[in-house]
Parts: sequence; structure tokens; C-alpha cells
Amino acid sequence: MSLFKKIVVLMVLSLGCEHKKFLNPYDPINLPPAPELQHPEDNFVSPDNPPFFQWDLKEDTLNPFYGSDIIYEIQISTDSNFFSALFLSMITDYKIYLPSKLFCDSIYYWRVRARYLETDWGEWSKVNKFKVRFPVVGALSIPPHSNDMIIHQNYAFIAYAPG
Repeated sequence: MSLFKKIVVLMVLSLGCEHKKFLNPYDPINLPPAPELQHPEDNFVSPDNPPFFQWDLKEDTLNPFYGSDIIYEIQISTDSNFFSALFLSMITDYKIYLPSKLFCDSIYYWRVRARYLETDWGEWSKVNKFKVRFPVVGALSIPPHSNDMIIHQNYAFIAYAPG
């Protein structure tokens, strides 16, 4: 083999070593990285009920699926092992989520993982915990007016009359 052919073969091999394996989309090296949680931060006391959840995904430009459609699974639970999920897993294609249910007086834990449509689920993010400042503690039975508000200790009770 000539010197030129040897150099070409070495260049092709060295270029191939700098890229990820692309043969199997379920190979762990091709899965998306764990998302980074942004809001609520760990040990955050949210003034909003429900709070919004936001995360980001690191760029993974060497991945052959980077830039394709990504979906996220978010889990919110009252225990750090996610055995008693208050909110079931929610799948979304956005990096932000606003639950439709209000939170009660408890500590909550949340995490997120990502998936390219062509691959399996990636790793879970780290777990953050949070609490809401004004949790739902009960309901007024018969409010006299739809715009009444009662403040008692650290809780605000707002009368709501469905209309």
C-alpha cells in the first residue's frame, strides 16, 4: 500500500473516532442528555399556585438526532422516590409546563427526562424540591359574593362562584 493510501485510511479512521456511534438509535451514547432544571429551583417557595416548571437541554451537536423533535416527560411527586405521584407523568414537547391543578400544603419533588422521537428516553434530571407559599387548604362552602377574599394567618381564601 502506498504512503498516500495509508495517510487517507488513517485520516478516515481518525475522523470516525471523533463522532458518536450512529448504528443503533437506542445505544445510550445516542440518547439525549439529562435536562437541567431551571424553575422552580431546589428548595424554592413559590408565590404562585400552581407554579410553572421550566428546564433546558444541553446542546448535543455530535448526536445524529440533535435538532430533531424532542419530547419531555415531567414527574411531580410528594416523595423523592416518585412512588406516590400526585401529578402523573406529563409528556410535552415544550421546555415549560404549567399544571392545571392547584398544589396542597406539602413539599413536592420534580424531575424531567428527554427523548428524541427516534430514540429511547434519556437520563432523568436531578431532583428538585419546592413548596408553594399559598397552598390549597380547603374551600368555602357557600360564598356570599364571588369576589370575597378572606386572609387568615398565612393563607388567602378566595370565594369563587362558578358561573
